[in-house]
This record gives sequence, structure tokens and C-alpha cells, in this order.
Amino acid sequence: MSKSKEVAVRQTMSVEEREEHASNIREAIAENMSGQKLNIQNLEQVKVPSGGNSTWEFTNIDGEEISGKELVGVILEAISSRAYYSVDFATSGGGTPPDCSSADCVTGVGSPGGNCSRCPLGQFGSGKNGGQACSERRRLFLFHEQNDIWPIVLNVPSTSISPLGKYMFKLSRNGKKRSAVETIFTIEKTKSATGIEYGKIKFEMGKDVEDVEYMVALKEQITPLLIDNPTPVAADDAEVPLRDASGY
Repeated sequence: MSKSKEVAVRQTMSVEEREEHASNIREAIAENMSGQKLNIQNLEQVKVPSGGNSTWEFTNIDGEEISGKELVGVILEAISSRAYYSVDFATSGGGTPPDCSSADCVTGVGSPGGNCSRCPLGQFGSGKNGGQACSERRRLFLFHEQNDIWPIVLNVPSTSISPLGKYMFKLSRNGKKRSAVETIFTIEKTKSATGIEYGKIKFEMGKDVEDVEYMVALKEQITPLLIDNPTPVAADDAEVPLRDASGY
């Protein structure tokens, strides 16, 4: 069945049928994964394009390459995290756990650990290129029609967190839930304080979601399965996410 036909089928379902459909998905995951939660690393990942490129690219669940200047999706969930590496990616070669990490950007576990808001490693200027030695990241879980019911994961670098916060405030001011509207993501080029060009995400509100009941049911069934396993972040790549070594 094509993606457009699947969407049309969902729109003809009753509320009860949509909720049952989403519930069946969760039950299938629970049985197939032996009760384990869904590791977000198994979902399709989308990162800010490198090298000044402004075209989004990702592979959907069917293995098809999706690309375009705009990425359009519905934000189902957001997770914040931090990771600090005392040895940068260029030296370590990757594959090592962080010295300190936080799954909620509140409490760090490891060395130095403790209160993230008071940690000097989380301040801009503590890392290279004027960035943070302990890099903050946001993961946005997006419903994308080209990926059926499974969310794709948009990795938001620290340089785009402030614009994201302003966008969320704009939605709130307009009485819109993030899961009830489409969000349009584009890339605009800018420069760091040290003159290095990088891509920053621009967030725009799109049209209202037509099938709100299904989206609510999907969110309620899928998001409880998510767990946050911090992805390695290169310490020298915190401020300017153009080099692709960090995986973002």
C-alpha cells in the first residue's frame, strides 16, 4: 500500500479504530522486543546538513532516500541531553563513552557530574570555537508521512536550541500544541563568533494536523516506549555543527 493510500485509510477510521490501530502497534513492539523499550538509535536519524549544505536528507523505514530544502513533520516528543568528552573526537577516534552525561540536562552523571546549570563546562566559551565543552542536544521525534507511523529523530544542535525555544513560545502564544500542527524545518547559514559558517535550523508553523485524534493516539502509544541513549558528541564540534564527525 502506498503512503498516500495509508494516510487516506487512517483518515476514514473512527476514533476507536485509530486508537486500536496505535495500541496494536505498541503490543506488537512489546512482543517482538521481549518487553524492551524502543532504543531511539534504531529509528531513522536526521541531522543538520554539513558543509553549508541546506538540503535535508534521510532514509525512511522502507530504505528510500528522502531529500529536500524543507523537512515537514509533526513533533510528537522532545528529549534533551548533554554529553562531555575530555578527549575530543579527533584524538579518541570515537566509540568511547562520555566522561559525564545527562539524560535530562538537570543532573550530570560521571566526572564532574552534579548540577548541569551550575557546571562551567556547560557554559558557552568553555569549548572550542566559543562553544560548550559539554554539548547540549535536543532530539525531536517527528511524525513524517514518508515514514509511516514510526517517528524520525531530528537531532537539534546547541546552536539551534534558542530558535527552537522561541518557536515553542510562538506555538504556545497561538494556543497550538506541537503535536497538533505541522512544523516546517529549513536550514539557514550563519557564522559563529569566530567567523566559521554553519547551518542553523529555522522553525516555522505549518498547517494544522487534519487527523488530530490519530496523532494523539499515536503519541500516547509510541512515546512511552522511547528511551534516551546519548549519542557521542565530539567535544570540538559543540558550537559549529558543520563537521560530520560527531554524528550530528
